[in-house]
Amino acid sequence: MVALLAVLPHPMNGQIGADLLAFVPPECQDAKDNDSDINITVGGAVDTTGGPELADVLECIFAPSNFIGCLSLVSVLDPELIPDPSDILECADIEDPYCIIEAECEPCSAVVASLMRCIVVHSEGVDANITELVETCPFDCSQ
Repeated sequence: MVALLAVLPHPMNGQIGADLLAFVPPECQDAKDNDSDINITVGGAVDTTGGPELADVLECIFAPSNFIGCLSLVSVLDPELIPDPSDILECADIEDPYCIIEAECEPCSAVVASLMRCIVVHSEGVDANITELVETCPFDCSQ
């Protein structure tokens, strides 16, 4: 297992699509914590703007204890999975796509929920009703 992790490239170096990174609002990509070694490579340039939500999700996915079990999560992280704010009328509208992601990596469910809330709440065109709804949704996939 250690040998496998040693030969894999750093998790951020080109393995997260530029379209996904561009989709995450700046509020979810605050200034990089100087104690963190997470760097995002976009178009060959290193971007050190990985914020708390995005950095936490990626750190969780690529943690040695989660890596094998959560590797498939990277393939389902797609901006198309997050509904347009105008399409969110009830919690299920945001919870259904979240549950697709959670099914791929249950150990990271809390940080993924935080990132999804951040993306929806900070996307353009989101009114206070949607923000309040999304912030109160339980993000429960047990049903």
